Amino acid sequence: MYVFYIHKVYKIYKVMQYMFGMRLKFLREKRLLTQEMLAKELHVSVKTIQMYESSKRKPDYKMLIKIKRFFDVTITHLIGSTEE
Repeated sequence: MYVFYIHKVYKIYKVMQYMFGMRLKFLREKRLLTQEMLAKELHVSVKTIQMYESSKRKPDYKMLIKIKRFFDVTITHLIGSTEE
């Protein structure tokens, strides 16, 4: 039972990570920003933005706050828990 629960939590985590990448790309494109422009605004490398959008890397909490503030959305929206 415990192993099943851990597996289910892990799958939810991966879906949320995937949703974050999709939402970030959508928000960036909606504002007509390039990855380079967003990277400059967030003070990160273009590679970091690419990895976020492809779900190969997840942001830490401080970066989530920066992204949330920049796009004026909630964290739950960023990770795919709500629609706005």
